Amino acid sequence: AGGEAVPPRKPDAAPAYIEWDSFPDIASLWSEHYEELPALLERLGADVESGLPPASLEEKRKAHGPNTLPVTSVGFEKFPNFSQVPATTMALRDGREKEVMAQDLVPGDVVMLQAGKRVPADCRILEASPDLSVELQTIGFAPPATGPRVLPRNAIQAKDTVGVWEASNLVFFGCRIERGSGKAVVIKTGVHTALGVLAREMDWVDAPPPANLTSRLDKFEAAFEGRTEAIFRSCGLVTPEGRCRLCTIQ
Repeated sequence: AGGEAVPPRKPDAAPAYIEWDSFPDIASLWSEHYEELPALLERLGADVESGLPPASLEEKRKAHGPNTLPVTSVGFEKFPNFSQVPATTMALRDGREKEVMAQDLVPGDVVMLQAGKRVPADCRILEASPDLSVELQTIGFAPPATGPRVLPRNAIQAKDTVGVWEASNLVFFGCRIERGSGKAVVIKTGVHTALGVLAREMDWVDAPPPANLTSRLDKFEAAFEGRTEAIFRSCGLVTPEGRCRLCTIQ
């Protein structure tokens, strides 16, 4: 029913679904489902009543970057589900639910889960209605041959023996919420989400320029300008006021 499974390390093969269980090193990237909730919230700096304060939001955005998937055109062609991430979501701001850009979310943000919407980041559920259900086909799981195509979700603490893909208290970036509602805390964003990890494993991420490239160019430019001015001064081409004599010639 789901087609032929292929390992997510062959970019030239279009996967019908991903055998995530074949890659325990990837699954081990998530531990938030069995982390004690008070400790998790403290580590994330989350406030489940008011949401993150503006100063914390800004600091976290600088540290984590945008909640986006910089996927290449090949990635979108091979795995179109990358386009399923939402543009906006409802998050807590100053104690109120407010529509925000999903790309602005950071770990520790508290978001609302609503039927018919897509999950705005990888999240751990804090509150859930009895009928809360999501699908996992968006992140590459094959639909079951029989039975329901959606999985129930809840806020129950998982044991450390439960794998990330079996944890009922997690929802993943881009997956559709089929029924119910809830509240969740963001645990991973952008390239650190399940979809982001998939894109990285498949080499489908646009590599950003080195972080220090701009600073290197700035330093080189400043050094070059300083050296040029020194040469001009030695040749008498700079006035005492620092102006170029050549530039003042009419």
